[in-house]
Amino acid sequence: MSAERLPRNGAVLSDQGHEIRLRCRTNPPDIRATLLVWRYRLAQIEPCEDLLGRSEIVLAEILNNIAEHGRGDGQKQGEGDWIELCCHGSPEGIHMLVKDRGRALPQHLLSGEKYVATPLAGVALDDLPEGGFGWFMIRALSCDLHCQWTATGNLLSLTVPRNHSTGAADGQTSQKSPNPT
Repeated sequence: MSAERLPRNGAVLSDQGHEIRLRCRTNPPDIRATLLVWRYRLAQIEPCEDLLGRSEIVLAEILNNIAEHGRGDGQKQGEGDWIELCCHGSPEGIHMLVKDRGRALPQHLLSGEKYVATPLAGVALDDLPEGGFGWFMIRALSCDLHCQWTATGNLLSLTVPRNHSTGAADGQTSQKSPNPT
């Protein structure tokens, strides 16, 4: 896939060495196009299909959560805001940095403190929850999960490790918020 054939909504900012930089608008079609470009570019530098798949799940959940929940008050989905992504591979795994200009990420999403296992045995198929598992998957599949919120938005960094047994679910998370003054 050449740069000329890339979708305009998933514009490649750079692809030098082992670093991939992309940006997309906060709407589902642009996010999907960006994920396709990201997967294609990353597959050229990372041969491990399992690591690629886990990384794609994590990134898709992050981007979709930004589009669905990260809008500012009064802002409609996909209304002109951008998400920026930078990632690179290393011996440890896939490192990602995601920046958006939406609302501050709630602290409990990184720590998982609000998530309590709900027994599902005996629950009818039609009564099972359809969503709400995104941050659980992100924490379970990543480590070194950090988020910093500033007046210009969120900066989320994480690693999807080569060794699948480690993840942020083990407590490797942090969040930095501005001091209320």
